[in-house]
Amino acid sequence: MPTFTTLFHKAFQAIPKLVLASTPPEGDTAGLVIIHLMMASMPDLDDILTLSSHDGHWGALKLLRSLFERTVTLKYIAQTPAEAEAFRDFDALDWHQILTGIEAKYALRPSEEARNRIVEAAKAARKTYRQEPCSVCGLRKQTSWTPKSSKELADLTGLAYMHFEAFVMPSKYIHPTYFGSRGASSDVTPMNNTLKHTHALALETIITHQRYFHPREPISEAVLELVRDFFSVWKYSETSFDLVTRFLIALPDDFKTEMAELRERISRNPPHLNRRRYVGSLDRQPAAFAAIDLEPAFFLYELYVFREHRRSGIGTWVLTEVEKLAAIEGRSKLFVRPGSLDSDIDTAQLTDWYRKRGFTESDEITDAFEKVVASIPLG
Repeated sequence: MPTFTTLFHKAFQAIPKLVLASTPPEGDTAGLVIIHLMMASMPDLDDILTLSSHDGHWGALKLLRSLFERTVTLKYIAQTPAEAEAFRDFDALDWHQILTGIEAKYALRPSEEARNRIVEAAKAARKTYRQEPCSVCGLRKQTSWTPKSSKELADLTGLAYMHFEAFVMPSKYIHPTYFGSRGASSDVTPMNNTLKHTHALALETIITHQRYFHPREPISEAVLELVRDFFSVWKYSETSFDLVTRFLIALPDDFKTEMAELRERISRNPPHLNRRRYVGSLDRQPAAFAAIDLEPAFFLYELYVFREHRRSGIGTWVLTEVEKLAAIEGRSKLFVRPGSLDSDIDTAQLTDWYRKRGFTESDEITDAFEKVVASIPLG
C-alpha cells in the first residue's frame, strides 16, 4: 500500500513538470503570476515535509500559512485574471521599501536614474492602493495588493474550509501572542492537520494550473489519479476539489448496505477465497459493482453499473481499473464472459461494449473474451 510520503512526492514532482510545460503568451500577466506562485510554493512544500519528518511541527505549522496564502492568491488570480496587474504593480512598493532599507543599513545606492524610477513607481502605487479611510481609526493605509482579507479570498476560492487551521492558527504562533507563546512552550504539539492541508494545497495548485492553462479540456487522468491518491490517504476531507472523483473500493466479506441495488449484487456474489468484490464510487456515491475471480485465470466475473449512473463513464473507468489490478497481479490477460444482468441491455450490446474496449474472443476459455493487460502503464 503506497504511503503518504510516496503519494505526496508524486504530487510534488508534478508541479515543476507543469511549470516547464507551460509558457504564458506575451501579455498574459495572470499566467506569469500563476507560474511564479507555483515555483514559490515548492520550497514551502519541501520544507513542511522536511520539518514534519524531524519533529519540527511548530515550524511546519508556521510555513503552512505561507503556502496557504500563496495558493489562495494563485486561485484568486486564476479566477479573476484582471487582478494580476494589481498583484504585479504592488511590487513597486516592495522594491522601494527594500531600497530604503539597503540605503539606511549599508549606505549603498543604485544609479540616480534607477533610484528615481523606483521612487516614482512607488509614489504611483501608493495612490493606486490607498483604501477608503477606516470608520474607526481614520487610517487608510493598504499593506497588500488587494483590499480583500485572507478570509474573503479564501471564501472566493473555495478554501474557506481550511482558513482556520492553515491561516488563523499558524498566525497565533508566528506573531508574539500570549496564546501562541504559551502553546509553543508547552508539551502540546500542533494540530495534526498540517500534512493533510499541505497535501491538499499541492493539489489545489495543480488543478488550478490545468483549469487556467487548459480551460476547454477535462481534468486529465493523471491529475485525477493524484486526487484519488489524496483520498486513499486522507479518508475524511472537507473538499472534493470541485472534481468528479472516482474510486475503486474493495469490499470486506462482512460488508452490509442499505442500498438495494448494491445489496442484490453482493447477495449474487457471495465472498469466497477465490473472489474479490469492489464498488466503483462516483463523487463518494456507489455507482458500480465488480466481482473478480482470481483462479484459474484473472476473470471479471461481473461488472454492473447502477441505473442512476449509467452513461456516466463509470463502467469504462472501473474496467480500466480492473485491468490495472490484473497487471499489478502479474497476469498477462483479463478475461470476461459478457452476459446481460438486467433488461436494460442485452448480451449482444454488452459484447459490443467490450469489443470496443479492446477485448477479443478467447482461444483459452470457452465463450469468453480476453484482453492483454501486461503492457498497461501503471503510473
